[in-house]
Amino acid sequence: MNENIFDVDFWFSLRSSTRVANTDGRLRCDHWCEDALANPIVARFFVMQSARLGDIQIDQYATSYLDHYWLEAYLARTIFVADGTAGQFDSRFPAGFYGLLNHASPQLKEVYSKKR
Repeated sequence: MNENIFDVDFWFSLRSSTRVANTDGRLRCDHWCEDALANPIVARFFVMQSARLGDIQIDQYATSYLDHYWLEAYLARTIFVADGTAGQFDSRFPAGFYGLLNHASPQLKEVYSKKR
């Protein structure tokens, strides 16, 4: 495996060994983050982020929340995003978005802007 965590090939290779391999990862973003953070190189530089995207009223007493999770590494003047399930928000990234935040599509920027 390529050891350069800022190279998309590293992430494509890593994603192929996660629980979301061969899927867009819909509703499994937390699994992807957990699997990615199990890699010691990733865990050294990345932190998991989340955004609340909505909620679902189950009954009069309970609400379920729809959250999205991804990884971020903080660089000198920007943020590198690793989102193995970005395909559920932007079909141009079926195997995830891996790159600088300012290079994310408008749909993905909208998700990441809701970071908690």
